[in-house]
Amino acid sequence: MLNNIVKYEEKGGDNMNLFNANKAGLVVAAIVALKSVSWTILVWSGVAHDLLNWFFSVNFMINPFQIVEWSVTTALIGFVINIIIGYMIGWFFATLANFVRQQ
Repeated sequence: MLNNIVKYEEKGGDNMNLFNANKAGLVVAAIVALKSVSWTILVWSGVAHDLLNWFFSVNFMINPFQIVEWSVTTALIGFVINIIIGYMIGWFFATLANFVRQQ
């Protein structure tokens, strides 16, 4: 899979591995989408609150958060926003890495 993200270019006789920013963005967006779907399933099933309580108690803290009632609209909006932000982060860091490598 990484071979598809990294493209091999030859510039001025030097071989460089450059990231394909679009593919890197898609990979990060897919990972973030998986996280978003997982969290939505936990909220929908009612397990999210217990999981948060467990997490905070293991770390000697009190849970300051409340889980609101699940809604399709909120889940879809959150899913789309997460995908967009995930793509932007992947694209940005791949572009930044390519810029730094070319300097």
